[in-house]
Amino acid sequence: MKKYIALICSILILNMSCSSGSDPEDVILDSFRLPANLSILLMNTCNDIAMEINAYGIHNLDKTGTITNTDYPACISVNVNKTDDNLESIVVNYGEAYCASNGGQFKGSYTISPTNAENTQFNISFSNFGANNYIVSGNTKLEIDTKAENRTFSINMDKLQLTAEIENATPITCNFNSSYEFVDNFEDKLVSIFDDIYSFESDIELIYSENESVDITSSTKSIFSYPCKEIIGGTMNLVIKNIGDGIINFGGGDPTDNCDNKVQIEAVGGKIEIQI
Repeated sequence: MKKYIALICSILILNMSCSSGSDPEDVILDSFRLPANLSILLMNTCNDIAMEINAYGIHNLDKTGTITNTDYPACISVNVNKTDDNLESIVVNYGEAYCASNGGQFKGSYTISPTNAENTQFNISFSNFGANNYIVSGNTKLEIDTKAENRTFSINMDKLQLTAEIENATPITCNFNSSYEFVDNFEDKLVSIFDDIYSFESDIELIYSENESVDITSSTKSIFSYPCKEIIGGTMNLVIKNIGDGIINFGGGDPTDNCDNKVQIEAVGGKIEIQI
């Protein structure tokens, strides 16, 4: 548990303090809140990567060449490479410095490459890629529905490595499986992916060390809003090994009322609110 506290106090990007836990209630609160905060941050980072792949990859499968889109941040370039109309790859590049996109911060690039002739299954490789101040490496697989009107896709990040950009950081392993489905356009706009709202269900394992791990599993469908640039609804079960269980509540899913970056955790007989 001490490793959790030391790690989190070093890299947690939140406006909160790390209590020494002199009061017994503070000890209980800190022992749960700190790893819960970090784990939600990491889960959110993996989800941010998935929604980036959807926005700049899946939505450009029918395009060719360098994509020009006034809705894209100026720091992002997207190139769709085809030979005789056969998709070879999609390369999304954020540049060398961190670039703000859909609520996250990214740098480097990733390449989406089809693994079947139908262009429904893909491998994703990362090159000097960073997300929310973590260097990202590992294996990611993408699968999309064969019917474009369904606009559903799933992401499998197997043993993805997330390494905080601090000295002597130990990589954190993220096993992330999530399925997404388009549910609505904000205010019935049909102009851009950035008006879209998706529901999703996830099963996530975060491994900090041999004896320190966290499982996060959907208990209801969660809601991601591109207009809000964040998760705005749904609940997930949180299990912190050797510490305890909790319930993560992202809100009611309303793209107007719940667009506040607030997450509530019910655990250890009380409620904790954090901002992500």
